[in-house]
Amino acid sequence: MFAVFDRYGDIEPIGLAEEGVFCDGTRFLSNLVLLIGGARPLLLSSTVREDNATLTADFTNVDITRDGQW
Repeated sequence: MFAVFDRYGDIEPIGLAEEGVFCDGTRFLSNLVLLIGGARPLLLSSTVREDNATLTADFTNVDITRDGQW
């Protein structure tokens, strides 16, 4: 099993539609939007191993308040 996401952590059917969650040659998920508190998380940094086997991404999100309270 492996997954292909865009730089925001989303899976969207645009462009060549190569994004998704795959297992045994079948795509099981073709559309997903990552939101935290209704907003996209911000990408702080990312690293790809030299053999392209692993992507590590550090995300954060803007401060979320509820009725003006932290």
